[in-house]
Amino acid sequence: MTRCPLKAMSLFLVPHLRSRPAVCLLMVLMMWWPLEAHAAVDSGNLLDNALLKFQTAAAGWGLYILARASWLFWTLATISLVWTMGQLALRRAEIGEFFGEFLSFTLMTGFFWWLLTNGPTFALQIIDSMQKIANNASGLGSTTSPSRVVDIGFELLHRTVTQSTVWTPVASGL
Repeated sequence: MTRCPLKAMSLFLVPHLRSRPAVCLLMVLMMWWPLEAHAAVDSGNLLDNALLKFQTAAAGWGLYILARASWLFWTLATISLVWTMGQLALRRAEIGEFFGEFLSFTLMTGFFWWLLTNGPTFALQIIDSMQKIANNASGLGSTTSPSRVVDIGFELLHRTVTQSTVWTPVASGL
């Protein structure tokens, strides 16, 4: 027979602990509890390390995913070409219409094939350029990294919490 998890908390549920002196004693003990011991979080380079580990693990995925995506792309392109030419054949289109449709299909397929093969390079270039824009806009130079952004957020939170008061929360935020 399994026991109820609340039975483990029976010490807190007994009636004599719900009295006023026990609550006052608990409040006094909580006031002397060391809060600084729980605030020791080291976030230095935390996200940079996680990003580096992910990039290392994902380095081998790119070629495999590109190979599978290429196979899927050419399979779908072949199906689309056969369907398009089949529709033209059933309509008894002229040879000029076949060539026009084939030229249009080839150009569009080539463009999207180019996007597929160069997409990862474009994505990295976009990310790098956005990071350079953020570095220049923030005035931090080239030191901006994901961990640095989170550290700035923690610094801002710490300043806000230490400078705010309970009695005038709006005034202390200004």
